[in-house]
Amino acid sequence: MENALRAQHEEETRRRGRRRRGRGGERRPRVDYTSPEHAREPHRGRIPDEEKQYVRENLDSVDARLREQGMREIDPSDPQMAERYDLGLAP
Repeated sequence: MENALRAQHEEETRRRGRRRRGRGGERRPRVDYTSPEHAREPHRGRIPDEEKQYVRENLDSVDARLREQGMREIDPSDPQMAERYDLGLAP
């Protein structure tokens, strides 16, 4: 019975394969969303205070970069965006 369970487990493992991280098990480098190159780019998770501050202080240049990259610009009149970046500009 034990051999049958072991064989079944091995078969399932072979069938599913093992999860791998990219090439050679290497992680992707972390993106610093507080940097001028990546501020306000779409990303998972919360928006760090440093990113919010950078966006507030450099809104025009951030929007220009996003426009060049074909990404959605920041709309200060959008209540959700204003809250997300602590813009305080929404009506």
